[in-house]
Order: sequence, then C-alpha cells, then structure tokens
Amino acid sequence: MRVSVIIPTRDRAEYLPHALATALAIPDGEIEILVSDNASTDATPDIIAAQTDSRFRAIATGRRVSMRQNFEFALEEARGDYVIVFGDDDGILPAQFANLLSILERDAPDGLSWDYPVYGWPALGRGAKAGSFRLVRGRTFGGPEPLDLGDRRTMLARGQLHRFHPAPGIYHACMSRRFLRETLAAPDGTMILARSPDTWVSMRAIQHGGRFLHCRHPFSLNGFGTRSTGTSFGARGRAEGSHDASANAAFVAESQADPVEDVIPLAGSVPLGFLSTLETLRLHFPDEDVRIAHVDWYRTVINDLRKKDPDTAEEVMAVMTAHAQATGTDAALDMARARPRSWLVQARALWHKNADKLASIRVDGAADGVNTIATAVAALDRALGADYRAVLSGDLARGAAWTNTRRRNEAPIRTGAGETKQEGQT
Repeated sequence: MRVSVIIPTRDRAEYLPHALATALAIPDGEIEILVSDNASTDATPDIIAAQTDSRFRAIATGRRVSMRQNFEFALEEARGDYVIVFGDDDGILPAQFANLLSILERDAPDGLSWDYPVYGWPALGRGAKAGSFRLVRGRTFGGPEPLDLGDRRTMLARGQLHRFHPAPGIYHACMSRRFLRETLAAPDGTMILARSPDTWVSMRAIQHGGRFLHCRHPFSLNGFGTRSTGTSFGARGRAEGSHDASANAAFVAESQADPVEDVIPLAGSVPLGFLSTLETLRLHFPDEDVRIAHVDWYRTVINDLRKKDPDTAEEVMAVMTAHAQATGTDAALDMARARPRSWLVQARALWHKNADKLASIRVDGAADGVNTIATAVAALDRALGADYRAVLSGDLARGAAWTNTRRRNEAPIRTGAGETKQEGQT
C-alpha cells in the first residue's frame, strides 16, 4: 500500500524545509512525498531543487492560484492509495507512521482521522507558550474506532463547531484516493468546490457517508505561525503582530480570483466561513441535502463577532444579512439577533474545549537552541515512544503507555553541547 504525503506551499520558505524534513524522516520506502508549489517567489524553488530523496516529487501550478486550486491540483497528481495533506507549517510523526499504515492495511477504511496537538511557531509577541504544545491524555494511545456520521450530521445542522472534530478528511487525516475521486467528487471530476479545501472534504464526506475511522492518537502535529493560512483566514480583527498582513491580503486576493465561488463572500469570521462551505455543499449536491438550522448557525456567527473589532463585526453582519435575504432566512437571522446564544451554552462549549487540559502535559519543541516544527515533531515522537504498537496489539494498557509518556517528557535529555535539561522545559 502506498500513501501520498502532500504538502501544498506558497511563499513560506521559512517553514517548508522543517515541515518537509518530518516527511522525509518517515522510515517507509514506498511513500510519495509530493510538494505542490503555488508559484512561490521566495526561496521555495531552491529548497525544492535541493531535494534528492527518491520518494520526493515536486509539482508546480505554473501561475498563482487559490489555495483551493493548489489542493485540487495536488490531489489530481497524487499516486498513492491514500492521501494525507498537511500544511508547510505542519509536521507528520515519522515514528508513528508504521502504526498508521498498519491500520490502513488491516481495516482498509474510506478514511482515517486522528487527534493532533497544536504547536505555535515562536515569534515576537507570541507569549511564553509559543514553541511548545499540549499533549492530552485522552487523545493518546486510543485505537481506531468508527466515526458516528449521524452525530456529525447533527453537528452540521446546528452549527456546533466545538464538536466539528473528529471528522473525516484529508488534512491531518487521510482518505482513500479512489473514494475521494470516484465517490465524493462532482460529476465533472472536481474534488473541491469551496475556498476551504479541508472543510469542504470533511463536510462532503459527512454528507455522503462512508466507512471512516478515528484514532485518539496523534500521527501529525498542527503548526501555526504569523504567515499561516488559517491565521490569514480569520486575521481581521486580531491584535497587531498576530498575523502577517501581506499573507492575509494574498490569501484574500487569490480566493476572490478563483472561478469556483462560495455561496457566501469571504469575510473575517471563521464560523461564517464554515457556514459558507456548508451552503456551497448544499448547492452543488442538492440530492444529498444536509438539514440546516439557520437560527443556530446565525447565533454561532453572532457569538464569534463579540471577539471582533467593530468594523469587522459590521462587515461580517452585512455579509450574513445579505445571505439571509438571498435565501429567505431573514426571520431566522432576526431570531438569532433577538435571542443570541446563552452564556450557559457558551460556557458548556468552553468546558468541552478545555476539559482535557486537566489531564495533559506541555511538551517543549526546542532542541539545541532550535525550535521549529521539525524539532517539535521529534519531541512528540520521543515522548510517545514505541508504545502505541504495543497498545494496538494488546500487550500494553493505554494508561500505562500514558504514564511512560509522562516519564519520558520529564526525563533529562542530552543536548548537543553535552549538557542536560528536563524534557518539556526550555
């Protein structure tokens, strides 16, 4: 079985070598490591040209296109039985890959998703936690379990974004390339029809159905920095220094130039972006319609506006109002504005988001004075050790594996200078 590890990239040479290093470290001679360059003008072409690994393959869009188009292009070019996509600021865990492959070979699901920690690239103004990540006990060493798509459809209907994960997908997840191309694609073969590729594939899979598994165990590490696409998507209304304005402007311009349009125009709200993907999905696949409670969705967006500056909030509300008028859901929007989501519901969502932190550890991503996604991936693989294989085979209890992880994270490690430090500490 062959897996294609796909890294779409564009003008992020400061991230790409480190993300690529994590994939190149995978001890599997059959994988395909595919980098799709979206007409980068920085040092990205030089980084690509320097690669000599026979498993590596580079493709180029030839002109500047949207993120959606770059993903579509890369998926069309991939050759693996399964595809995994992660960003040029993210990383995959080399020491855990054999376990991922064994699950795919044994169960042959349409897709497999997993839990993953989130690493913040160190940057000025990022705070003391930048360069580290939190590893949660309940999201480690869990074996593959079927995803309840009925529950996922309910979440989509009611806009409960705090419950969106876990979901099937291709981003920090893998999916059968045949299933993606032959089952989920539009009649003309297009696999992605919305500006957010990962959200589109997840919602499309939930809408259509399939046999999907999820592991409460990390196979990748999600990274974000000041030039990350996710940061750009919701950047307006954030504090100065939390994002790169040029990256945000480029993302917006490329999305607007894409001939494939979302139902709702791009605005500075992530929840509205999710709603846009869902409405676009319903437009393209009306025969597989997903029920949607507009009042609940509008409340979710309105709640998000409390965190925005007044200008951004006004812009988002204008876009949402225009959509409500176009779809005849004005009454739903009026109801959402008159009775916004209660603080109790918000507190419950926050509790679900933070409850796992009660049983977690913080892992330092630095090594020998360097702190990148590659050093953070190495730290995570070191903390997890080789215990997951033993848990999957039944030779080790999940709780015992977590205890081992805590010990490894707290144990002193040898630095390049011959000194020691505590794992998980700077």
